[in-house]
Amino acid sequence: MDEFGKLGLDMVIGVSIFMLSFIFIAQYIPSVFVVEKGEIGSQPLAYRTAALLTEDPGYWTNGSANGTDWWNHTGDRIRIGLTSGEINVVNINRIQKLVNFYDNSSNYTAIQTALGLTPPQKSFDYNISLQAFTSNSSSPEYVTDNGEPILLIGKPVPSYSGVAKYERYVVYDNVTYYSDISSKLDTPNTVTYSYSVSPPVRAFVIVTTGVNDNETATQPWMQVWFDSPSNPKIIDVSGENETIGSFDITDEVNSQLPSTIYVKVHNVKGYVIQTQAGNYIGGRIGAKLVVALW
Repeated sequence: MDEFGKLGLDMVIGVSIFMLSFIFIAQYIPSVFVVEKGEIGSQPLAYRTAALLTEDPGYWTNGSANGTDWWNHTGDRIRIGLTSGEINVVNINRIQKLVNFYDNSSNYTAIQTALGLTPPQKSFDYNISLQAFTSNSSSPEYVTDNGEPILLIGKPVPSYSGVAKYERYVVYDNVTYYSDISSKLDTPNTVTYSYSVSPPVRAFVIVTTGVNDNETATQPWMQVWFDSPSNPKIIDVSGENETIGSFDITDEVNSQLPSTIYVKVHNVKGYVIQTQAGNYIGGRIGAKLVVALW
């Protein structure tokens, strides 16, 4: 009988220790999970938001009808998107519609809801912008049109930790919209064009697309100077193989800081892109879409 009594006491002690440990763990573990959820929950949401904006045209529905022109149905349930079908190619019209919808933060909460930033446990503040490829968190460089950021909506990004950020490299669907396409090059004769510049510029590119249709014209050629035709040539090319193509002189413009660029051409078709809207890449103007959540 004594042995049975000792066994019961051991069990009581063991169960007591187990219960105390269980209660301690039950109180401690939830607080750990809450902290982790707050830290890691915003990063996937930042990724999803950037993906929706750069991969989706948007959507609206009122229960009986739907479409993709979400800006015309902001009173219905909407999802905001900035593409017109091609991934990472943002539509100029949709960018403007988003900026107009934001309208000095009057629709901050509506956009927050449309982007899915109001889950049951917490609403996430946001900042969404288009920035230059060289931009960084400590010194953001917003791409501009007429001196104003093309896209900058939301609250200022706080300096404290806990901000989730995701970036997507995008290009505009219309290379000419945010660009100053000065005097198109199109002549069988020899003509000198001049372009005023205010460096630094995001892109200055001479695009030659072909030769003039005049059969009597000689082989094409092109020469480029900074500030004066008496200065050393930046570009001096001749012949169809060398002359026809894209000539990105952005780095030269920003290093030498000219006020005028002279382009002298013969028997050449093309145009000149001068813009602050982004960088020239693959025949298009590109920028970074930056989504910050906290």
